[in-house]
Amino acid sequence: MCSMRIFFSFLAAGVLGVLVCTNIASAQMSAPEVVQNTKEVTLKSNSPEAITVECPEGTKVLGGGGGSDVFGATNFAVVWSLPITGQQKDGWSVGIVNRSLTAKKGTIIASALCGKVK
Repeated sequence: MCSMRIFFSFLAAGVLGVLVCTNIASAQMSAPEVVQNTKEVTLKSNSPEAITVECPEGTKVLGGGGGSDVFGATNFAVVWSLPITGQQKDGWSVGIVNRSLTAKKGTIIASALCGKVK
């Protein structure tokens, strides 16, 4: 049986909610931690940009997401949002592309929900 929980991270650019499914009965897990990476970018029309965030040492990625400044005048779209596993550190990767006809400046964000599974 899965226990659904939503963890919210309040960003300068907006609010990000991460939905996590945990099986508390069978997995011993520490309190999850949200880690973030933000980057100011200027993207030309249809130009992509990637941003990643790594989990702290000794933790595993449990979920994640990302996007762009929801209050800015950007027309950025998320083209991928994927976990990074099997590397030295787990984390999350987000790909953004500028869908407007002109160059736009904005903030892009990647967040990962990380925890220690015992």
